[in-house]
Amino acid sequence: MPQGNQLPRRSILLQNPNQRVGGAGKTVLIVLGILGVLGLLCCGGFGLMGWYGFNQAGMVIIEPLKSNPDLVANIGEVKSAKMNLVETSKVQQAEGNPKLLVVDVQGSVGSGQIILEMEQQGGGRNEMKSARLRMADGKEMSILDTVPDFAPPTTTEVTN
Repeated sequence: MPQGNQLPRRSILLQNPNQRVGGAGKTVLIVLGILGVLGLLCCGGFGLMGWYGFNQAGMVIIEPLKSNPDLVANIGEVKSAKMNLVETSKVQQAEGNPKLLVVDVQGSVGSGQIILEMEQQGGGRNEMKSARLRMADGKEMSILDTVPDFAPPTTTEVTN
């Protein structure tokens, strides 16, 4: 018990008023925060690259079809082409064909969907077996057979 003007003794931990309490905890939180931000940037970067590549794949896939007279008449100059996985799944189930792929196209005149049938060839190559244009009103037309100067790639075997 303190007597007179005597103050009670403080514990050893609190004797130095300039001593920081919880310094290690703050450092751990800062390090975890930095790692969290870096993780989000990495995942976001990979996600962005995947999204960009996925959207560009539609343009690459329909490149041989861009000059098709029916496509030009109904869609115009193709401005964008994006793969549509939801519609691809629906078409595959409705037609019972897992080799179908749907690409949404936007053009200078209109928009529609190109439904492609892809066939895997030797060496991991894909060949466009058929292509048809589906307009917003449901009208469909074959467009692969009317592409000028387009022939699906052929496989050549070399024998010695």
